[in-house]
Amino acid sequence: SVSTCNSRRPTADIRRLLAGLRWDISKNFHTSLDWEGVYWNLSGGHNLSSAGAGSSHPTEHYITLGTGYNLTNNTLLKLNYTFGTMDGLGALTSAGGSKVNVNTFVGQVAVKF
Repeated sequence: SVSTCNSRRPTADIRRLLAGLRWDISKNFHTSLDWEGVYWNLSGGHNLSSAGAGSSHPTEHYITLGTGYNLTNNTLLKLNYTFGTMDGLGALTSAGGSKVNVNTFVGQVAVKF
């Protein structure tokens, strides 16, 4: 949670929740499923939809499907697919609406030294 407290300044309270499952199929191969939610509470100047007055509560929700394969004891190849939505409620971009669908595919190589 991030917050700023001052009665004359804008305030923002951002909360992030994350839950996940991991299944080790074998010694070198695993799969995962994660859910993430981000909840914003914006007021004052942070709230673009009401010209700085009042508050709004944008939300983000994501689901990530992942897999990982250990190529060696210290090298991991990961592939993730993330999809979700972000509903800015006009507070993060413009008052014209800001609901966005997200789809991302990511590949990663991690090496431990």
